[in-house]
Amino acid sequence: MNFFKNTKNSYILFFKILGSILTISLFIYSIFLYNSYLSIVRETDNLLDTVLQQKSKNITAMLEHVEMDLDFMVEYVETKIKNDDPQLLQKVETNFFLFAKNHYHYQQVRFLDLDGKELVRVDRIKNQILRKKDLQDKSSRYYYLEATKLKKDEIYVSPLDLNIEYGEIEVPYRPMLRFAEPVFVNGVKKGYIVVNYSAQKFLEEISKSDKHINNILLNKDGYYLVGLDKNKEFGFMFKRSEDRFSSEYPSKWNKILEAQDNVVEFDNKYAHYLLYDPVSVINPNRSIASDRQWYLIAYHTYEGIFDELCEVFKLNLIFLIPILFIETFISFILMRLKMRDIKAQESILTHQEKIENLVDEQRDLLSLFDIGDSTLFKWCNNEAWSVAYVSKNVEKMLEYTKEDFSSNRVTYLDCIYKDDYNRVAKEVENAEHDKLDFFTHEPYRIVTKSGEIKWVVDYTVVKKDETGNIEYFIGYISDITQIVNAQQEMQHKLQGVIDTQNSIVILTDSKKLKFANKTFLEFFGYDSMEDFLKKYNCICDRFIEQDSFFHLGKVKDEDEANWIESLLNLSGRQRVVSMLNYSVEPHAFAVSINNFGENEYIVNFIDITDSMVEKLELKKEANIDELTQLYNRIYFNKNIENILQVNKKHEFKTGIIFFDIDHFKNVNDTYGHDIGDEVLQTVAKLVKKHTRMDDKVIRWGGEEFIVVSAVEHADSLAQIAEHLRIAVEENHFNKVGSITCSFGCQMYDEGNDILETIKKADEKLYCAKESGRNKVIL
Repeated sequence: MNFFKNTKNSYILFFKILGSILTISLFIYSIFLYNSYLSIVRETDNLLDTVLQQKSKNITAMLEHVEMDLDFMVEYVETKIKNDDPQLLQKVETNFFLFAKNHYHYQQVRFLDLDGKELVRVDRIKNQILRKKDLQDKSSRYYYLEATKLKKDEIYVSPLDLNIEYGEIEVPYRPMLRFAEPVFVNGVKKGYIVVNYSAQKFLEEISKSDKHINNILLNKDGYYLVGLDKNKEFGFMFKRSEDRFSSEYPSKWNKILEAQDNVVEFDNKYAHYLLYDPVSVINPNRSIASDRQWYLIAYHTYEGIFDELCEVFKLNLIFLIPILFIETFISFILMRLKMRDIKAQESILTHQEKIENLVDEQRDLLSLFDIGDSTLFKWCNNEAWSVAYVSKNVEKMLEYTKEDFSSNRVTYLDCIYKDDYNRVAKEVENAEHDKLDFFTHEPYRIVTKSGEIKWVVDYTVVKKDETGNIEYFIGYISDITQIVNAQQEMQHKLQGVIDTQNSIVILTDSKKLKFANKTFLEFFGYDSMEDFLKKYNCICDRFIEQDSFFHLGKVKDEDEANWIESLLNLSGRQRVVSMLNYSVEPHAFAVSINNFGENEYIVNFIDITDSMVEKLELKKEANIDELTQLYNRIYFNKNIENILQVNKKHEFKTGIIFFDIDHFKNVNDTYGHDIGDEVLQTVAKLVKKHTRMDDKVIRWGGEEFIVVSAVEHADSLAQIAEHLRIAVEENHFNKVGSITCSFGCQMYDEGNDILETIKKADEKLYCAKESGRNKVIL
C-alpha cells in the first residue's frame, strides 16, 4: 500500500511541477515575441535613419570632391592669366585633358570667355581636346546664363537631369550635373569654368538596397530621380507629370513639404525621409542660394517586418518541442531531488571541506608574491580594469597600497602610461579574439603614485566562466626598468657613433637589420630604416649577384650559417660586395665586421667604387651618348636586369616607350647634319625635362629613343608618352620650326625577354607612323 501511495504522490507532484513550468514558459515566450516585435520596429527605425545618413554622407563626399576639383581648375587658370602666360590656352588644354582622363566622372570640361564662347573644351568620352574650329558659342545655354550671376568663389549647381545633345535627350540616358565657377584676376572676372559631371555612379549608389530597405530619390517637384520603376525616372524630361511621387501620393507629398516629421507611410510602406540641398552642403559660406533640393526616402514594408517576426517564430519553433521534453525531464528530476536531499547535504559538507583545504593551499601560494619582487594582479574584465586582488608587495612597485586598489580608488588602467594604453588594450583584445588562455605583453610602462615611470613585463592568464566569457585576468608583473634603460642608453650611444661615419654602418644579427646610419639611408634613398624594412629584411638582400663580388649565392649552406660567417671566412681582399644606389647605379664596397654582442655584428661598408672602375665598368664615357648626353645601349645592356629587379621589388611594372623623330631625314637633307644634330640635342633635353627622375632615357640609335619607366599600369605609360608628344609638338626648333614624334608603348611581362618587349614597342611605333605620325599607340 505504501508503494502505491508513494507512486501516486510522486505523479501528483510531477504534474504540478510540469504544469507550473509550462505556464511560466508560455508567459515568458509571449513576452519574448512581443519584445522581438518591438526590437524589429526599433531596428527598422534605426536602420532607416542610418541608411539616410549614409546616403547623405556619400552625396556630400561627392560634392566636396567636385568643389575641390573645380577650385583646382579655377586656381590653375587664374595663375596662368596672372603670369601673362603666352601659351595660356595650350597649357589649359593639356591640364584639363590630363585632369579629365584621370577623373572618369567628368564628361566635359570647358573654359568660357565672358561672352559665353568656348576657349577650351575637353571631351572625355571622345578622349580629345576640341580644335578651335569645333568650339561653340554657349551664350544661350542656361548654365552660362546662371554662371554670369556668380560672384567670386560662388558655385552654380544645375538640376540633376539627362544629358541633351543637339537638342535631343542622349540615348542611352546619361544623368548629368553641371557645375560652374567664375575666374577672377585682381578682382576682374575673366571667364567661367564649366564641368559636366556624370551622376550615373552616384544614382547607382543611392539605389542600392540593404536588408529589405529600398531607396527613392525625388527632386523638388516630386519627380523620381531614383525609383522602383525605372520607367518613371526623370519624368520631367519627357513631360510626364503623372509619373511622379507628388501625383501618386499628394497627401504624403504635402506632409513631406510641410516637414512635420521625418516619417511617412504609403502603399503599406513605412518610410523615413531626408531633405538634402546639394548647393548649401557644398559650402554654405560661399555658394549662391539654390532651389535644387532633393528628397531622400528610405522605406521598409510592413510585410517585411511581419516576415522577420515570422522568421523569429519559425526559428524558435524548432526548439519548442525539445524544450518541452527538457521541461518534462526537469520536472522528473525535481521530483527525485526531494528523495535525495539527505545524500546531497552530506555531499555538500564533504565538498566544503575540500574547498577549505584548497583555499588554504592557495593562500600559502599567494603569500609567496607578498614577499617577492614580482606583483600579482587580478583585474576584472570591465572598462576600468578594476582590481579584484593584488599582492601586498604592490606598494613596493607602484607606491599604492593594497587598500587603494581594493576600494577602487585606483584601478589598473590608472597605472598604465597613457602612450602605451592603446597597445596594451589591443594585445588584450587580440588574446580575447584568439581565445588564448595565456599570453605575454610586450614590455610597457606604468606610472607610480609619485609619477615615476617604470618598464614592466606582464605574463597574463585569462580566466573564463563556464560559458567561455572572460571574467578576469591574472597578471604576473615584473619590473624591468633597469634592463630597458641600459638597452636604450646603449642604442643611443651606438646611433651617435655610426651617424658620424661617412661609410655605411649597420648593426645586424645577419638576418635582420637593427640599426643603420644616415649614409645608409642616403645611399638607398629611404627616409628611415623602418621604410627600408618594409621591402627588405637585411642589407644582404641588396647584394648584386656578380662573380667578381661576394653575394648570397656564395654562402655554403653545409658549412656556414649565414652571410656574415661566409664573409669572415674570406680574406680581407675578398670581402668586397656590390650594391645599387637609389638611382640604380652600382657601387663597390669593402666590408669590415666586428662583434657587438651575442650573435650581433657591426658591419662597415667602405665605398671603393673609384678604385674598382674597371671591374665595375662604371666609366661614364662608355654609358653616355656623346651627342645627346643620354644613356646609350651599353648602359641599357648592363643595367636593364637590375632595373627590372628594382621595379619588381618596389611593386611597379616596367614599361617601354619607343619613339623617333618624324621626317628626320628631311631635316638632314634640307638643313644639313649640323641642324639635324641640334634637333637631336633639343629633343633629348625636352624628354629629360618632361620625364621623372627614375625614368631612364636612352638613345637607341640615329633618331630613335627609348624610355624605360616604372608604372602601375599601361594607362600611366601612355600618359607619359602623350605628355612627351605634346612637349615636342609645342616646342619651336631653331630654323626647322615645328617637329613631331611618333610613339609606341609596350608593358614588359615578367619572364619574357626585354628585347621582345622592345620589338613590340617598335611595331607599335610603326603603326603610329602608318596611321599619320605624331601619335601614341599602346
